Amino acid sequence: MHGAPESITEFLTDGSLAALCAALGELTRHTISLRDRSGSVIEHHNTDPPWIMQTDEHSPSVRAEIEALQNDPRARSAGAGAHLLIPIRTAGRAVGALRAAPLKPTDSTPPRLRNTLELVAQTVGELCDQEVNANLRGRELRVLYELSSLLVGSNDISAMLDAALRAAAMFFNADAGSVHLLDFESHNLTLRAWHGVSTEFTQRLRELPDHDTASLDDLGSRVILLEDSDRSISPTTDASLRAEGIVSFISLDLSYRARRHGVLRLYGRRVLEFTDSQTSLLRTIGEHVAAAVAAAELLQTERRHRETQRHLKLAADVQSRMRPRTRPEHPALDIEARLISSLELAGDFYDIFEFHGSIAVVVADVVGKGVPAALLMASLRASIRAHALSERDPSRLMSQTNTFLTRDTLDQEFATLLFLAIEPDALTLTYCNAGHEPPFIIRAGSDNAELLREGGLVLGVDESQDFPSAAVQLRPGDTLIACTDGLIEAQNFEGESFGRKRLLETVARFLRENPDAPARGVADHAIWEGRRFVGLHKRADDTTIVVIRAKAPESEK
Repeated sequence: MHGAPESITEFLTDGSLAALCAALGELTRHTISLRDRSGSVIEHHNTDPPWIMQTDEHSPSVRAEIEALQNDPRARSAGAGAHLLIPIRTAGRAVGALRAAPLKPTDSTPPRLRNTLELVAQTVGELCDQEVNANLRGRELRVLYELSSLLVGSNDISAMLDAALRAAAMFFNADAGSVHLLDFESHNLTLRAWHGVSTEFTQRLRELPDHDTASLDDLGSRVILLEDSDRSISPTTDASLRAEGIVSFISLDLSYRARRHGVLRLYGRRVLEFTDSQTSLLRTIGEHVAAAVAAAELLQTERRHRETQRHLKLAADVQSRMRPRTRPEHPALDIEARLISSLELAGDFYDIFEFHGSIAVVVADVVGKGVPAALLMASLRASIRAHALSERDPSRLMSQTNTFLTRDTLDQEFATLLFLAIEPDALTLTYCNAGHEPPFIIRAGSDNAELLREGGLVLGVDESQDFPSAAVQLRPGDTLIACTDGLIEAQNFEGESFGRKRLLETVARFLRENPDAPARGVADHAIWEGRRFVGLHKRADDTTIVVIRAKAPESEK
């Protein structure tokens, strides 16, 4: 049984109701017949099915009387002359009737028979209602089961919406339908699925402002008639619907956990009719679709996140390859570096390369974190390397790099950079500092640190900025420490910073206890002490440290 029942024959199984009418007729000396809503007589018969339906001379008048009663759902019986007609109602409409007439036209129908037939008609109607409701519940469960299976098994939002829309249109006998999903950035409703409408219609309603449908959805899933001026809609939508031949539609919000995801509409080129039960089912379908949309969007977000993480990993691999895999070596120098990133991509970097007979060490910190900082870092490293090929003076090299960075960056993009050039035979250090954390030297046999304070402004802000350089003489046993502010500004749970003073004391104490420790041991100890101070507190910034230990030149050995 699909839709509202049309005939009492949809409920007949064994012909017992027709046989009951015949038996009552024999008891009451009346002709009692079961009638279809068309007026035809239904009689018990030894056939398959065990009843037959045929017309007689009374069929036209019976049909007319049933149609007259159909317009008055409160009417229970009617009669013309001696005969009596009692409608059988189910789902709010007459699907048949019981007709009684005395064998002699002069006799009348007793009130007791009228009451009996009314009770029989009422009982039959209730049984039919139970079957209609059971059938409807079964259909609803099948629809929800099939829809749930469809929604769970599909990861494609468009395919899932298309199948769900077609299922809803078929179940509710709608001529067409559409689904618009809400774009949370533009706040427009974008057409994602449609059924039974023309290409022109889909083009006109491909995107709607959110406010264009808000008033419709406030109606609470009631059928909207276009000719009803009290429920006006936007001129664009109204004209598009009329051009498509649509005269009524029902609009439903697709909401999940109080978040609106879109709108589902079913259209009719006739007046759509929805019972309370169907409206409730439509809301349930809407909730299922909205939940599936939310789940599919979450899966898409997770896939995008995984793809982003994969790209970040690849970028991190590329970035790690930018660090010097081979370093220039000299017997008079022991150089070690560590870089610990707070995210997948670092804004810190260090570099070690040959520089016109010297060994250059670069330590830099680009403003920001993540991808933007990593891209700026790669550009800065390339610029330093390129200018270092032809420029021997660290001060001019820094100026050229600053000019390049200033012209190609925004106002809020800059970097701090420390450039060290060490002539290994003479142990002469020339340094140039662009707003970076000052390096320090712990002299051999001393706990005191010599801070190298000479420097200028950060790179990338002022194209005309100068970067003065300074020279320092190293001696065998000296240790130079250069780091980014990630180590010095690292905080514990109490909000206390590790600080430059603590770093100096940590390194000095370690060297006092281990005067022959290699640069690697000094770097590892400084990193370890920083971690021990911070504990489980989240690292907020990248951490980079370079340790240079001076040894006696070969000529003095």
